[in-house]
Amino acid sequence: MAGLPADADATPERETETETGTRTGERPASVPLDERVLAAGTTLRFVLLLLLLAAAGASMLPGTVWHFLASSDKADKEAGCWLAAGLDPGASRNAGYVQFTRNASALKACTAQYGQDFNGVSLGVGALAIVAAFAVYLLLPVWRTRRSKVVPLDAMDVHGGLRPLLDELVATAGLTRPPRFVVDPAALTTGAIAFGSRRGPTVCLDGGLVVTSDTGRDWFRTVVLHELAHLRNRDTGITYATIALWRVFLVLILLPWAVAGVDILFFAGTPDARGQFAPFNTHDRVLGVLIVLALYLTRAGILRSREIYADLMAARWGASRDTWVVVPAPERSGAWQGLLARFVELWRTHPSPAVRRTSLTDPKALFALEALPLILTGLAADILVWNLGSLPYDALPAKAVLVAVLVVGVGGVALWRAVLYALVTERPTPSGWPVGLWLGSGVVVGELTGPGAAWNHWLPPHPEALLILVAALVLVMTWTAQNAEWWIRSWRGRSLGPAMLVGLAAASLALASVLYWWYFLGEALTDGWPFTTAGLLGSYGLPGLPPAHIGPLLEVAAVVGVLPGTDASAETLWWAGVLLWVLPLLGPVRRIFAGPERLARHLAALSDSSKYVQYEDDPPPCDLPHQTPRADPRRSAGQ
Repeated sequence: MAGLPADADATPERETETETGTRTGERPASVPLDERVLAAGTTLRFVLLLLLLAAAGASMLPGTVWHFLASSDKADKEAGCWLAAGLDPGASRNAGYVQFTRNASALKACTAQYGQDFNGVSLGVGALAIVAAFAVYLLLPVWRTRRSKVVPLDAMDVHGGLRPLLDELVATAGLTRPPRFVVDPAALTTGAIAFGSRRGPTVCLDGGLVVTSDTGRDWFRTVVLHELAHLRNRDTGITYATIALWRVFLVLILLPWAVAGVDILFFAGTPDARGQFAPFNTHDRVLGVLIVLALYLTRAGILRSREIYADLMAARWGASRDTWVVVPAPERSGAWQGLLARFVELWRTHPSPAVRRTSLTDPKALFALEALPLILTGLAADILVWNLGSLPYDALPAKAVLVAVLVVGVGGVALWRAVLYALVTERPTPSGWPVGLWLGSGVVVGELTGPGAAWNHWLPPHPEALLILVAALVLVMTWTAQNAEWWIRSWRGRSLGPAMLVGLAAASLALASVLYWWYFLGEALTDGWPFTTAGLLGSYGLPGLPPAHIGPLLEVAAVVGVLPGTDASAETLWWAGVLLWVLPLLGPVRRIFAGPERLARHLAALSDSSKYVQYEDDPPPCDLPHQTPRADPRRSAGQ
C-alpha cells in the first residue's frame, strides 16, 4: 500500500510513477481469475504475527525484569537448591525430570525460601506497553499530517475541478465513509498515501500529482483509486496497528531483553557459570533474533500481496491499465544474479513494477505457493509454542488447537487457492506435500535453534525425532490438497468459503491431535527412548528393578503408553482422524441427496472423479471454477 512503511521505522512509501511504471505501452488482457474468489489468508497471518508479538513479550518480560531487579545472592542460593536436588544442568531433560519427581517436595520447600517474585512488575510493564501501543496507533496519523505540513485540498484546487472528480472516484469505490483529502505541497512526486483509522480515513495527495492532474488525468485516477482500494480493503487500520505494536515492542521489550542477553552471555556471573549455561542462554537469544526475522519478512510479504490486491481492485474500478506498463529491465545473466534479485525482493514491502504489471493480466503471484512464507509460518508457530510453555497443563489441548489452526490456516488457505488456480488455468494441481515439508522445515528450524528441544545442549541427542512433526504436516497438507480438489470440483454453493472452512477445520483438529501427543509425551523422544522398565520406575521415584513376573508388563505399558492414539480421552483429539475419512464422503452424499433422480448419474460420475460433468438440470455454478465441457472455467470463477 502506498503509505505503508518499508521497514519498522521508515517513512511510509508513496505510490509514485517510478514504483508503478511509465504510461506507455499496450493494454493488457483482462484478469482471468477474480483474486477475491477465496480468502487470501493475509489477515490470519497478521493474527499470527500479533500472537507472536504478545507471546514473545509475555516470555521476554519476566526474565528481563528478573535480571535487572533480582538479588544475585538469593539467585545463587536458589540455584543451589536445584543442584542439591540432583538437577545437573548438563544432564538430559529426561534424567532431570526423573530427579525432579523424586525430590519435588524438598525442592519446592528450598526454593520457596529464596524465590523472588516480580510478576507484578512484569504485568505493569506489559500493561504500559499495551497503553503505549494504543497511543502510538492514535498518534501516527496526527504525526504524519503535521510532519508533512499538509494543507486542505481546497487550498490547492483553486479552479475547483478536483473535488467533483474525487467525489466520483469515492462513489466508484463504494466507500460508506468518504476520506478527507489533503495535499502535501512540498512533495514534488506524483503519488499519494492513505492513512488514518476507519472512522477518519485520510488520503494525502502529493503536490506534484495535483499540479499534473489536468495533463495526466489517467495517472491521477489510477493513483487515487489505488489508495481508495486500500481503504476499501481496510488495510490502513491493521497495518498501522502492527506498526505501533512493533515499535513499542522494539523499545520497551526487545531492546531491554537484548541488553540483558548481552550481560548474561558475556558479563554476568563467573566464567564457569556462563560456560555451563551457554547453550541454553545462546538458544534463548537466537530465538529472539528469529522472532525479529519472522516478523519483518512475514509482514513484508503480506504488504506486497496487499499492494497487488489494491492494483487489481483499482483496475476493476476503471483505472487505466496503461499506467502500470513498465519499461522492461535488462535481463540478468547468471543464476547468482537471479537469486540475489529474489533475495532483495523478500525485504521489500512493495512488489517490483514487473510483478505488479504481470499481476494485472494473470494474478498468479496471489495464488502461488512460496516456500519462505510457509517456512516462516512454521517457525513462528514453533516460537509461539515455546513462549506459551508457561501455560498450565490443563491448557495443553487449547495450545495444540491454537497452533494447529494458525499453521493449517495459513498453509491450507494458500493450498486451496493454489488448487483453485490450477483448476481454472488447466494446470496440474499441487500435491500438497511440499507445503507440509516447508511448514515442517520451519518447525524443525525453530526446535533446533531455540531451547525447546535442545534445552541446555547445543543440539538434542536425537534430532531425527523431529521428523515426526514434518511427516505429520506432510500428511495433513497432502490430504488438504486432495480434499480441496475434490470439493472444488463438486461444490455447487455460491461461495467456496464454507467448504474450505470445514476442510481446514478437520485438518487443524487432526494436526492438533498430533501436537497434543507431541507436547505431552512425544517431545521426550528428542532425548532418546526413556520408556524402559527402569525409566518408568524411576519416573515414579521407585528405585531398583521390578520383580521378574511383572517386568514384561511394565515394558508393555512403557511402550504402548507412548504411542499416539492409545489415550482415548476426548481432550487428546483422537477422533479428529475420523473426520479426515468422513469429510471427503460428504461431497458425493450431498449431491446424491439433492434429488433421487440424479442417483444413477452421480454414481456414474463418481467412477471418474478426475473430471466433473455438469448436467443440464443442475443449478448453475457461481464463483466456482468447475472443469466442465460446457462452461468456461474463468467465467464460472466469477469473471
